[in-house]
This record gives sequence, C-alpha cells and structure tokens, in this order.
Amino acid sequence: MPGSPRTDVGGRAGSPLRLGSMRALVLVFWLLSPATVVGGEAPGLRPIGAGSVPVSHIHASAWFVQAADQSTKRLTLVVFLEGTPGWHTKTPDFRWNTGDTMATINMNVGQTPIQVAYRSDTRGVRILDRAFTLASDNVYLVSGIDGPAPVVKGMGVHDLAFEPKDNPAVALLARNALVRNALIGESPEGAAKGPPRAPADLTALDRQGIELLRKGGAENDRAACELFRKAAARGYAPAQYRLGYCYEAGRGVDQDLLAAHQWFRKAADQDQVDAQYKLAYCFRVGLGVVADSTVALSWYIRAGENGDAEAQSVLGYMHATGQGVRVDPARALAWFLKAAENGMPAAQLEVARRYRDGDGIAQDLTSAYQWLVILLADPDVSAAKNRGPADEFIRSVESRLDEGSRARAVATAHQFCRAYARRYIEKLGR
Repeated sequence: MPGSPRTDVGGRAGSPLRLGSMRALVLVFWLLSPATVVGGEAPGLRPIGAGSVPVSHIHASAWFVQAADQSTKRLTLVVFLEGTPGWHTKTPDFRWNTGDTMATINMNVGQTPIQVAYRSDTRGVRILDRAFTLASDNVYLVSGIDGPAPVVKGMGVHDLAFEPKDNPAVALLARNALVRNALIGESPEGAAKGPPRAPADLTALDRQGIELLRKGGAENDRAACELFRKAAARGYAPAQYRLGYCYEAGRGVDQDLLAAHQWFRKAADQDQVDAQYKLAYCFRVGLGVVADSTVALSWYIRAGENGDAEAQSVLGYMHATGQGVRVDPARALAWFLKAAENGMPAAQLEVARRYRDGDGIAQDLTSAYQWLVILLADPDVSAAKNRGPADEFIRSVESRLDEGSRARAVATAHQFCRAYARRYIEKLGR
C-alpha cells in the first residue's frame, strides 16, 4: 500500500541511482548485464571488459574495465553520453571486444550508434571518430549523442578506481566536482551548495556501521549498532535514525519498538527526513504506537515539506481517500504534483490520470500527456517489465491530441527532464 515502511538503513538521500527522492536501487537498468565483464589479468592498460548504464533522464555512460577483483574495480576510461530526454530508453545492442592492442565498444541505442575504441600500444582513444589520448583525458562527455552533430569533449585525467559494488559512472559523479559540473555546465564554485557537513568522525562511524549491517551476521550487526550508538549519542541524526532501525528490526540488539520510536523521534526532530517518514508510517499503521491517522498526517506533512517524494505521494492518497483529513481532490492533486516533480513514478502516473479525467482540476489532456512523456523518459521505468499499462495510457491520450498540443507537451516535458537531471547530478555531491 502507499506509505510502506522504510528498511534501507543507508537512507536514500544522495544514493547512487536515485533520482530526486526515489529509493536507491529500485529498478536498475543495465545496458550490459553484468555491468562489468572481466577475464584474466592483463598487463599495462589493456582493457579486459566493458560496461554501460543510464545515469539520469538524459545521460548514459560507457566504460572499459582494466582490472577487477574482490577489493577494487579499475577502469581505463569512462564516456558520459548526453541526449534528448529518454533517448537511452530504447532497446540497446551492446557489443564489445578486447584484442591484443585494440578494445572497442559498438553500441546502438535505438537508432543511435555509439563507437568507442582504445589502443593500449599508443594509448590512443577514438570516440565517434574523434581522436584523443589517454595521457590527456580518461573521462569524456559526448553532447547531443542522438542528434545530427554530437560534440565530444575530454574532461581531463581522474582517479578511476572504485569499490567492486560501485556503479562507476555515478560514483565518479558523486566524488568528482569537476566531472559532475561539466555535465551540468556549471563551475565547481557555482554549483548548488548543500547543508553544512557533519564532523568527519561522526560520518565515518555512521558509514562504517552501514557497511557492517550490509555484510550481515550477528557480530557485524552488534558492532554496527555500537557505532551508530556512539554517533547518535553525540546528536548525529542519521545515526539516530539507523539506531532506531536496529531496535525496530532487532538487528544487533533485542527488538524494542519503544526504543526504536524514541530514536526515530530524536532524528525526526532534527529534520532527518527518513525518520520523519518512519514516524508517520508507525502512527499510520500502529507500529509500536497507538495508530493515529491525524498524527501520521502531521509527520507526513513534515517529511513532505522537507522534500520527501514518498511522503508527498502518501499525502496525496490520504487527501484523496480521507485518511486523517477530509477528502479534498484538489489538495490531493497538489501533493501528487509535488511528488511527481520530485521524480516519483507512481505520482507522475497519478497526476497524468487526474489531468486526463479532470479529477481535482479541469481536464487537461496536454498536461496529462506531458507527465506521461516525463514518466517514460525515466530509464528505470522504461526498463520495468510492467510498463505496458503506461504505454497504453500514453497512446490513449496521444490519440486525443492534435499535433501542436503533442509538440507543446513534449517540449515542456523535455525541459523538465533536463532540469531534473541537473538537480539529480548536483545532489550526488552532497
């Protein structure tokens, strides 16, 4: 049901594949599966595999793998590809080869051909027939990839070593301001600034605890909880939320829903959005507290006003069905719109339906079509096996619009997707 409990102990803000407030790793769409294909050890800089993955509504990526084992993954080069919103949702044909001296990627995404080649003997790079050298650039950006005249730009030499579990393209954007801002046309000095960072020792405790929980096992769980407790005792809200999770789930400590609630409340009072959402859910269903839809609504509102797309979507359903508040279709649409603007696919579909049906607003087929175009430009949604209803929905609305209305809807949708991709990439560095 809408408003399901949160069990991602890492939280969701700034997670690798999350757009806006979407949960991390929900529907990962790899153009090559697995993303890294490796063979035996190779001398020098000779690639041993290749991979590719969408990054945002307008960006994808491709790379050569130089080495990979249980401790690290090292790439030879990375190419970011930027095109029209949704260009990379077409069925891909990814082919790669590594010879004695030549490594190649030949990829077609729909009708868009992409070629990348690297010679290990000369360190020469060719991207769409443009020549470069690895001595000058190991990260590249191709703009207008699906247009008539793509532009290829080298972005310098950067560290391309990653954790084995990393999505290399997203991890590189998260840690490298120069590359991140090149994709959005912004200088590092002009990039959007996030909230002040917490002391490094607290974030380190929290990060170590997350890694231990992800490894699993009773000893790791106990050690993780102690790390969270140390940071939580010093007022670090993310660790307070995660300690609450440990008590709720009984991981590393005896299950204690009252203690979980107390830690969630400490974090929520500091505007920790996952804790605010969790408190809302607990009051909505009576988890560790007496169910109270009015109190649940107040916490969902705090989380929603704090930018949480899932909370905003739940608020739409609560106003639509009269949970803790009177039925108000117009207010429901307002909250669904906020969630849709924050990248929540279910809310985007609901907004489109309401515009189509005139539910809470005057019927507006152009706006309905616009939100369906946005929805299907999301690579996660386009990769989903159950996207059939959305395809049928967009065809039914499209058939009722004239060519001019469809063109205006597409133009507005693409403008939104570009702005949304920019916001997502900016947030990766926070």
